[in-house]
Amino acid sequence: MKNLTSTTSYFSELLLETRIRNGKFFDKDKHPFYRLDNVGEYTFSKYHVVWREQNKNMISCVISTVSDEFLGEKTVVTDSKLLSCALDSEEEAHYLCAILNSLTISRLIEAYTINTQMGTDILKNIKIPNFDKEDFLHNELAQLSIEAHNNYINKNSNLEIESRIDEIIPMIFSDEAVATV
Repeated sequence: MKNLTSTTSYFSELLLETRIRNGKFFDKDKHPFYRLDNVGEYTFSKYHVVWREQNKNMISCVISTVSDEFLGEKTVVTDSKLLSCALDSEEEAHYLCAILNSLTISRLIEAYTINTQMGTDILKNIKIPNFDKEDFLHNELAQLSIEAHNNYINKNSNLEIESRIDEIIPMIFSDEAVATV
């Protein structure tokens, strides 16, 4: 019994230390050491742009719900090694995804991040214009990203889509829009 108590104590101390260090909303005086932190309404948003925290290259994709014959339609929730940005619409998610996957922006991100830490700060460091559903180029980027996702699912390659995204990016960003990195 003594070993179980010492093991429990060890893990509770380790979890508490992790929560204090990594928990945005954790308060050690109010919350138990086993509290699940960094979860909010955004966690269950229908659309997310996701990318690996640890990766040599910036590669993002849009995720949404998944349909299962037994469970029905479920929201996809990611773990701690997959970073995400919750968005309000499918078009907005694909717009952001196209920008992050563009050659210019992905190279910019890869130039200042390291392979083990490609965090959400990239969204603060690059001044990406807000999605405007009335803007033709924003909508074109969204549609191109949707086509690229469909091509990937169907194991097709279409370099014209990637080339067109790369052509649009300079038109989306003005000189002052590329943030101070």
